[in-house]
Amino acid sequence: MERPALMRHDDVTTFFHEMGHVFHGLLSRTKYPRFHGTTVARDSAEAPSQMLENRCWEPEVLKRMSSHTRRKTLRFAFSRYVNVGLFYLHQLFFANVDLAVKLAVHNNSLDNELRQKISLVQGSEDKPGQGTFGHIYTYSLVFAADMYATVFKKAPLDPALGRLYRDKILFVGGSRDDMDSLKDFLGREPDPKAFINEIEQDGNGDAARASNL
Repeated sequence: MERPALMRHDDVTTFFHEMGHVFHGLLSRTKYPRFHGTTVARDSAEAPSQMLENRCWEPEVLKRMSSHTRRKTLRFAFSRYVNVGLFYLHQLFFANVDLAVKLAVHNNSLDNELRQKISLVQGSEDKPGQGTFGHIYTYSLVFAADMYATVFKKAPLDPALGRLYRDKILFVGGSRDDMDSLKDFLGREPDPKAFINEIEQDGNGDAARASNL
C-alpha cells in the first residue's frame, strides 16, 4: 500500500523558524560583519524566527502551502494553545535559574529544586540542567507577538509589510540597539499586551477561520 511522505505540522513550524534566521542573515546589510544578521542580543536573535512561526497557524497561508491528504481541512488550528501553560512554567523556571544561579553554592541542586517547584517536572540528580539551555525564549516571544499582532496579523502575506520588516528589522542586524529597531518598526515602544492576549486565548477564532476555508 502506497502512502504519501508526510510532514508533521511541528516540522513545518521548525522550518519557518529556522528560515527566520536565514532571512536575518541573507537580508542584513551592515557595514561591519560583527553586527550582521543574528549578531544581536542573545535572546533578541530569536524574535524574528518566532514571529515567522505565526504564519504556520494562519489558515490562509496553510491553504496555499498544503492540506491534509484526506480531509483537506485544517482541524488542528484550535490546538495551538493546548498545554501552553506548562510551556511557560518551564520558561519561568529557566528565568529563575538564570537569576538564582549566580548566588548558588551547588548549581545542580538549585536547578533540580527550581525545576520541580516551578515547571512541575522532576529533574535528574546527575544532569547539569543549568548548562543545557541557551535562550530564555519568553523574552523574545514578547517582541515576536507584538510585531506579528501589530503589523502582520491582518495581512500576513502583504509584500509592503514584508519590505517594512526587512528594512526596519532585518537590514540593520545588530548595528543598532534592538529596542531602537523595534520602536522604529512598531512606531512605538514594545508592549507585552499582544503576548498576554495570545497565551490567554483558546484558539477558537483560528479554528473558526480554518473551517471556512
